[in-house]
Amino acid sequence: NPNVASITYKNRYPLHQACQRGYVWRNGVEMLVKAAPQAMQASANAPGVLHPVMEVGLAHAEARASRQAAADEDMFSHYHTACHRSYYHHSQQMARAERDAIVTDTLFELLMMDPTVVSNFTAQKGKLAIEHRSTTVGSLMIGGPSFLW
Repeated sequence: NPNVASITYKNRYPLHQACQRGYVWRNGVEMLVKAAPQAMQASANAPGVLHPVMEVGLAHAEARASRQAAADEDMFSHYHTACHRSYYHHSQQMARAERDAIVTDTLFELLMMDPTVVSNFTAQKGKLAIEHRSTTVGSLMIGGPSFLW
């Protein structure tokens, strides 16, 4: 429903919430993007709101770290023989590869819907790097010759 997908809460659309919670393209993100395409641009105008691409990446990284910690603990507490550890490790790798492929598909589709996020990010990153560099060089030059160059 486009009306529901367009409701914001603290400048965040349902698309942002879904991406933050780990939903993927085939599991709801596609429908939310199509129902409220303006949500893709919301992060550009709202401080503290990440672009859906970044929400997906962050959610995936956090979930992966959590799963890895749980898997490490589980593997050592439940599987004692080398054969069991090897099988368990292989099955974990296969599941991780499948999840990574699904998340990559989601990231690709979101980038196809709004490719400007890449150019905006690189422009912003360049601007921040220049500001950081000039601040660093300025502070080094106050104390003496710059050794960054």
